[in-house]
Amino acid sequence: MTLEGWIQISDDVVRPAQLYSRSIIGKAAGSTAGDNLDGCVHEKIVKIARAADLMNPSVAVTVDKAKAMADLSYLSDYCPFISVDQLAAMEQEWDQYKVLSANVQADQNVLAFFKLHKDLLPTIAGVVCDLALIPSSSAACERVFSLLRNMFGKRQYHSLQDYISTSVMLRSNKRST
Repeated sequence: MTLEGWIQISDDVVRPAQLYSRSIIGKAAGSTAGDNLDGCVHEKIVKIARAADLMNPSVAVTVDKAKAMADLSYLSDYCPFISVDQLAAMEQEWDQYKVLSANVQADQNVLAFFKLHKDLLPTIAGVVCDLALIPSSSAACERVFSLLRNMFGKRQYHSLQDYISTSVMLRSNKRST
């Protein structure tokens, strides 16, 4: 798939999912505030998502440096591929990043922004590339739907349930049909 294809997937799938997850995740039991993570089952995931959200220029421009560095510290805590040295370099690049982000529209493509500014923001751009490689989901049901789409054409959508489930089980267990 081309870079443009991945960018389109980001626009079509990742952004709406991110907006939805912000509305429901990060709320402790009985809490209505999304900022209260105490007791939240998904605390680590939410902290990483907040830090990753700072890689969006339209978000970064609204956050002060101290808050940004506090949120970005979670990346080295929970993502072993991001080092403390990279965080220090990101802190050095942060002011330049905010200047470059000042006129960015909310719907600006993040990967295109960093492709354009990779020479001025080498560390932040590298971290963005690393974070972009994290799959948003690895749910088994998604793999099954993909398998079904590859195994059965449009004419076979109305096949018997027994035939479909047996075929999927055989294929996923690496046996021939």
